[in-house]
Amino acid sequence: MYPGGISDKQGNRYEEIWTILHFLRVLRGDYLAITVEKLGKENDGFEFHIEGNDGKQQWLQSKINARGGNWTPNALKSAGVLGAFQTRLRDPNCECLFVSQDGTNLLREACNDARVAGKLDAFKDNASEDRTLALETFTGNLTGENAESVAFDHMSRCYFENASMAFLESTLVDLTNFLFRSPEHAKDLAAGFLAESINRRVTSEDARNWARNTDILGLRPELDPTAFQRLEEANAAYLASHSTRRFGKDELERGYASEVLEHLGRGTSLIVVSGTAGSGKTVAVRQILNQAVLAGVHSLALRLDKRLDASTPQELGEVNGLPESPVSFLARLAQGARSVLIIDQVDAVSEMSGRNASVRDALFATLREAALHPNLH
Repeated sequence: MYPGGISDKQGNRYEEIWTILHFLRVLRGDYLAITVEKLGKENDGFEFHIEGNDGKQQWLQSKINARGGNWTPNALKSAGVLGAFQTRLRDPNCECLFVSQDGTNLLREACNDARVAGKLDAFKDNASEDRTLALETFTGNLTGENAESVAFDHMSRCYFENASMAFLESTLVDLTNFLFRSPEHAKDLAAGFLAESINRRVTSEDARNWARNTDILGLRPELDPTAFQRLEEANAAYLASHSTRRFGKDELERGYASEVLEHLGRGTSLIVVSGTAGSGKTVAVRQILNQAVLAGVHSLALRLDKRLDASTPQELGEVNGLPESPVSFLARLAQGARSVLIIDQVDAVSEMSGRNASVRDALFATLREAALHPNLH
């Protein structure tokens, strides 16, 4: 086990949660990659760094409390924070961020003012005593004629923030609920993954593959690299389950399809297509699915009679190769946009057919779930 890694910091939940939050933001795509606590003298003082989608690096450090209850410039200097920052800030593509429960008001406001001023002269013209102290603190470790200009540039790329433990914990809950269907163990699983990834650059794709392979979490479909593939495979399996009579290369035209598509265009939420055997329902469903897909509408078709003992929407989804219920999968993938769920062979629930009634419960539960999504038809 690497010294100074995540596992050595289990007692400091603040730093752990701070690190996991940024790992999950990498997973979400806010950042390109994260590297947790690289070893070596040049990396002292940092828990991790992240790479932005714009190519910039941000080095991050957290300390839950200041010894005196307030992070003054001298306190941050004594703790080695500013020295570590200035080492990294030699690279013009780097930024540094410090977070703590205790106040960092003086440097936070001074660095914000430096970014607003844009130029050293403009900053000095309006600098208060506190702003002057901040500039002098950053200049202290520098030498040369341009020391003050370099210090000002460093200030403009430094960020000091305050965040309570309660805020970090609630943010983590919100983020894991957003990313995963079963978020209860996300924090511990993420900590374990990061402990095994010390010194390794973890990209968004790496993080998503980890989440996808950790079945207990259930990554949101729109973040799952295989989600669209699963949707295509489910639809292909549905289409392959029917043999369609053809004349030449064209399917028989059916009036059902155009009528259903017209209703979908008007926003009708629930449409039932019924008819006698051979009347063209299956061909119509194929046409509806194909035309919806061509229009860029997320669409899913499935058969209800594929496994008649499926008694829940989750089981109905699993039968059709999905990680969750068909409604949840489709709604998450569409992210509020219009989507279409087609359920074929509904007559499988008929009590007169004598078939297993379990699937009827799954159907009704699926319809109730679908009613919660106004753009799912």
